[in-house]
Amino acid sequence: MQLQDFEVFRQLHELRSINLTAQAMGFAQSNITARLQAIEREFGATLFTRSYQGIVPTPAGERFYAYVQTVQAATAQVRQALSEPGRKPRLAMSKLLYNLLVVQENRYAIDRTDIRLLTSTQMRELTPAAVDAIVTYADVRPAGFEQTALAHLPAAFLAVPGGDWPRLPILVNADRLCPFRARTLRVCKSELARIATLDDWDSIIATVASGRGVALLPTYLAAAHGLVNARPQHRYRVAYRTFAAARR
Repeated sequence: MQLQDFEVFRQLHELRSINLTAQAMGFAQSNITARLQAIEREFGATLFTRSYQGIVPTPAGERFYAYVQTVQAATAQVRQALSEPGRKPRLAMSKLLYNLLVVQENRYAIDRTDIRLLTSTQMRELTPAAVDAIVTYADVRPAGFEQTALAHLPAAFLAVPGGDWPRLPILVNADRLCPFRARTLRVCKSELARIATLDDWDSIIATVASGRGVALLPTYLAAAHGLVNARPQHRYRVAYRTFAAARR
């Protein structure tokens, strides 16, 4: 399997179309189909189901997508390290993603990567001169970078068990580009009187964990802080993307 095959699969997963993938990569549809078939043969699994509406990832395809993201991120780090020996790859990341991808899942080695934790607004100002890669849930398209991966962060309105959830303040981040803030304000537009704004995620998480608020947060925080879904009928997914400095 070649490195380009990982990009073929990523495009197929994100575009849900062999035709659109072929157009995006500048290949014939037959080439994309052949590469997908070769990947499926190599791994012994059906990665997509086909229909008139396009292609849909199978459970095996979703697992393979996570694998592709890991490989592409690692490849970008190696390329950067080889191109400039002795300098650590510089990575900008949203804090909630750091707690998941670095602390819990160990996808990035802190001893081999220079990681900066930035707000969604700060992400918008980044240039390739400042960082080599960006991992963010902010809805930004930083100039000089190209998207290399797309994934989703499961989220829910979390609170302590047994709390008086309908009366608690609904907490949002002060960062106006934060998608968790935007989603909360959209979902809770009939409850704006309960909205309370805090400056950072540490304050929000600490307030929720103390039983004095409810907030839309990644579900991975529930176990660590003893929280539960305060609105179990609703679950959300917040997209996050990985960008790498565009090749010159």
